[in-house]
Amino acid sequence: YFLFANTIRDITRFRAENMFEAFQSLGESITAHAIDQNLTFPFVSLPMFEVAGRHALSQSRTEIVFYTPFVTGDEKEAWERYAWENQGWLEESRKIRLDSDKTLQGTSFIEATIPSQIFESTTETAANVDISPPGRDFYSPIWQSSPVPFFPSLQNFNLRSFENTEFVMKTMRLLK
Repeated sequence: YFLFANTIRDITRFRAENMFEAFQSLGESITAHAIDQNLTFPFVSLPMFEVAGRHALSQSRTEIVFYTPFVTGDEKEAWERYAWENQGWLEESRKIRLDSDKTLQGTSFIEATIPSQIFESTTETAANVDISPPGRDFYSPIWQSSPVPFFPSLQNFNLRSFENTEFVMKTMRLLK
């Protein structure tokens, strides 16, 4: 019994460490790009995010990874302009994904623009969405993701609008 219990404990620790290392590596890549290009957060987009994201997915064994910057209430309008003007990463990531995954068809991706404003869930089921109101202290819009979405409808979705993510977001902000 103890042998099996210790094996499960060891595997769990190993998986958790790999997951945290994968996300830390992705975060360090984003930060290094920001420093190298003299960019300020939250106005940062990592070139070839699909490549870095795929490595993080493989190492962490997760299904999807998001880069969700912390946007202050004062930065909301500037962020929305930035996101609209810099959504070209989607096309770049789609090309990378199509080149690396021959099972996908070019028609699998729906050509559309991202939502022009940060939006959020207005119910617990997330069935209803609305534009995020101004005046909040922080927003956490989904920005870059891997795998690249087939339809960019989640970009600019405010993860902080889910009540159960508020604790996680506050903790991450304190640890950054």
